[in-house]
Amino acid sequence: MANKAELRRRRAEYTSPKTSKEKELKGLESDKRRLEKAIKSAKEIKDDFDSENKRYSGIRIEKDEWSGETKNKADDKKDDLDEAISDYGDKYDEAIDQMNSDLEKLETKIEGVETDISELSSRIDSINRQLAAD
Repeated sequence: MANKAELRRRRAEYTSPKTSKEKELKGLESDKRRLEKAIKSAKEIKDDFDSENKRYSGIRIEKDEWSGETKNKADDKKDDLDEAISDYGDKYDEAIDQMNSDLEKLETKIEGVETDISELSSRIDSINRQLAAD
């Protein structure tokens, strides 16, 4: 009977961390869903931005519609605006890339926790079989 008591003790020893890992997994999966939703939303915003930027870039003012210094000032302002728009697009791309990187790290962490749960479950199942055999 001491063997059964030892097996029960070991089973309890594995059950607690398994429960903890299962809670951790639920939290990580919840984080993953939120991050995937954020990435989807960010990509939609970026697509809208790209569409509007393409429309903006297509705007042309003919030389004969301008006169004198006003055109030079407008060209300078447009150049500044073009640069700001480009910077915004680049920063948004960087943010999306970072979110995708975070998602990959999260998926790796989830896989690790799932492996831990599987190993603990296997140990518990083995102990349960030993207890049932006695």
